[in-house]
Amino acid sequence: SKLANILYTRALANRLSNKENAPIALTCHPGVCRTELGRYIIDPDSIPKALLPIVGGLALPLLYFSKDATMGAQTQIYLSASSKIKPSDAGKFYDNSAEAFTSFEAQNAEEAEWLWKESERLTGLVYNI
Repeated sequence: SKLANILYTRALANRLSNKENAPIALTCHPGVCRTELGRYIIDPDSIPKALLPIVGGLALPLLYFSKDATMGAQTQIYLSASSKIKPSDAGKFYDNSAEAFTSFEAQNAEEAEWLWKESERLTGLVYNI
């Protein structure tokens, strides 16, 4: 989930904060993108043929509110290549190539640490960062 990604990134950023020349851990939301991933959400064969025009008509407005894959990649490209991103930005969340606000839950350092430790426990992998 987006919340878990933000928390995990903040825990990583915290671990990297005292390392010299460490990468900057950031997280972003690409927005709603039109990609081929949708084919895994709904099986077209599960929709009765008579309803296909109706379902298609209902989905049509999503085209207006979504991005193509190239536009969806812009925030990731910005975060990877921008000279404006500084080590002090570590752990921040971005949307549409700009810092974005997160929920109160996503700012909880204790939950971020718990998620990190729980991930290590469940996977059996410990990262000595």
